[in-house]
Amino acid sequence: MKKILKLVGVMAAVISLAACNSDSSDEGGKGLEVTPTVRSHSHNDYYRDEPFFGAVKLGFGSFEADVFYREGYDEVLVAHDEWETVFEWSFDDMYIQPLVQYVRDNEYRFYDNWSHSAVLLIDIKTQIDSEDSGYETWLAVEEVLSQYPDIFTTYENGVVKQGPVTAIISGHRPIEQMDAAPIRYSFVDGRLGDLGEITDPTLMPLISNNFSHFNQPQFGNFFGKGEWPQEALDELERIVTEAHANNQKIRFWATPEGNDYINNHIWSELVKADVDFINTDHQQDLHDWLLENDPHPSEPSVNWLDDPFWEPMYP
Repeated sequence: MKKILKLVGVMAAVISLAACNSDSSDEGGKGLEVTPTVRSHSHNDYYRDEPFFGAVKLGFGSFEADVFYREGYDEVLVAHDEWETVFEWSFDDMYIQPLVQYVRDNEYRFYDNWSHSAVLLIDIKTQIDSEDSGYETWLAVEEVLSQYPDIFTTYENGVVKQGPVTAIISGHRPIEQMDAAPIRYSFVDGRLGDLGEITDPTLMPLISNNFSHFNQPQFGNFFGKGEWPQEALDELERIVTEAHANNQKIRFWATPEGNDYINNHIWSELVKADVDFINTDHQQDLHDWLLENDPHPSEPSVNWLDDPFWEPMYP
């Protein structure tokens, strides 16, 4: 029954996306009036009523698509679990084509009067019993992204050209192969263990981790209920400070949310600590909350262009 309900929700989202694409000038093109809340990250965005466009209309700074690809597939598919691949939800149709049209219509700005780069987080779910787990999927994703060098941030021989959208690979990440590539159209989503280890933001501009990191004895076993232990707040500050010192952004997934008390209790400390992306399944709630509580809702805390090896694609 749970799978049937999930399928109904996703099919409704796909139908809604088709309606958006039929009149993109109204939903996603130039003239879209929105106050960006760029700290917001649309978790499993493809399950929303309007994939991509729903979050864009709320000024989100990051969007998440889970993908699968295996030898014999015609294209990269969007799915959280492998059983969903039988429905052949196209990554290109659901995200790339709407995104490319939207950015081009908006004169290569993701939001009007906004010179930064939004994030397309691509979570590789393909599991292969080999050391190359995720590699084939990444190559297939790269093939799609490479068709739009005017849209996606590009790495070439040590220098990054920042475009309107930065694609970042999460999940099963072929880090060594990505690091060795002389040209890339995507980047690596690191983990807390990478802080201070893989320090090059031209490879790993984002560090993500499960919020359950704080549910350890040394951090007061904090899992979202009750007061934040001081040890957890100190650890949160340490993580953000170390990442930002290296021009890397920070995101936590599985962040507790769901009612006004928990939302305010968790989000307020994340904003105070200057966490760059807040995961949510409640788009409108987070957008509204950030407009009221984020001191700079439209400006990212970390500007990747501050790195000497990052350059703007467009002046």
